[in-house]
Amino acid sequence: MFDVTAFIEQCRSALAEPDPRDVIGALMRETLEDPESVQRVMDGQPDNERQLYRADDLTVLNVDLPPGLKTPPHDHTMWAVIGIYEGQEDNTFYHEEGSGLTKSHAIVLKPRDVLVVSPEDIHAIANPLSTRTRGLHVYGGDLPASERTLWHPKTQQREPYTVEAMARYVAELMQEEVS
Repeated sequence: MFDVTAFIEQCRSALAEPDPRDVIGALMRETLEDPESVQRVMDGQPDNERQLYRADDLTVLNVDLPPGLKTPPHDHTMWAVIGIYEGQEDNTFYHEEGSGLTKSHAIVLKPRDVLVVSPEDIHAIANPLSTRTRGLHVYGGDLPASERTLWHPKTQQREPYTVEAMARYVAELMQEEVS
């Protein structure tokens, strides 16, 4: 059975390794061998607790993407290990070119899939399903406190990341999908 506390402690221990992403990636793959166990445990968390752990050097989140969610391109400025235990997360990666972005590649994550994201990566995520998508996301730093960037979904102009701007753009992108 998945143990949230043990998972976080193993992630914390991995920070002492030369490349914690590799260790946490292996831990995530092992954890997701039984995605239903993770789902059962996370269903039992208070309000499906989203922020499982936060410190200067590590953030662990239980991410819940509603049906049809789309985000604008954004960065994290730190490495991340993303593992999906329910649903599907579509990742589109970009390179900054001139005053905008160019799509470079896409990766689809389904239950048991793990993705390691580099600090310089720019991506947008989407849940193409009519059901929610859930996953464990581990970041190599204090994600909520980091200075990040997002790109306007229409103009692709770079701007500082704020929770408010992200929420506004997500709402706009989801509204376009309905229209």
